[in-house]
Amino acid sequence: IIFFNSNKSLSSLELKISPEELDLLSKKDSYFVETLLRNFPGLTSHKIMFSEQTLSNKINVDQHVIKERIKELQQNNYLEYIDGALSSVKFLKHRDERSINGKYWSLFEQIQKNKLRKWEEMKFFVENSEFCKMKLILSYFGEKKVKSCGKCSVCEKQKESVFGRDISEEILQVLRHKPSNVEEISIRLNYYEKENILENLIYLLDEGKVKMLNFRTYTVA
Repeated sequence: IIFFNSNKSLSSLELKISPEELDLLSKKDSYFVETLLRNFPGLTSHKIMFSEQTLSNKINVDQHVIKERIKELQQNNYLEYIDGALSSVKFLKHRDERSINGKYWSLFEQIQKNKLRKWEEMKFFVENSEFCKMKLILSYFGEKKVKSCGKCSVCEKQKESVFGRDISEEILQVLRHKPSNVEEISIRLNYYEKENILENLIYLLDEGKVKMLNFRTYTVA
């Protein structure tokens, strides 16, 4: 006899490629990855927890389609995805090896992976000395537009936000001159890291200060 616990938890997502590699992807994959980055700013720096249903409501795309697209990207090793909707399982009687080795074994294995993932996330939080502690906590629960608190032990050492220096105004000046893609902005602002530029672009998109003309080109809103 097997007992199922259908309580759902948040899924996890971790980007396995750098922002510089986005231009190497197909248009379809590049556009979807950029969509994820716009909705989950912390994705470029660490693993995030999220709800497929919440994302579905935000971008007006069916939840099933979102999961399928994410799984396709995972197959291409662009990101790591763990579905939080998988039910937990408990054996109420002595388990039948012939049964669990088939239908239920993969589910049981996934549960163990989830437990290991949670332990690794807790270990990362304790040992991390790069990212704001409050930012990590809020990102874990799917919060957007999160900036460093400036008060935790990490912030006291770094005195700088996780997103790096705020160069939003300089990016806006470039886009006021003409619509540009990330590469063109990077050339104009070549004294900044491309990842820093991309993070600030995502923030400006969330703030409604810039918009996308197509899947690559940005302009002022």
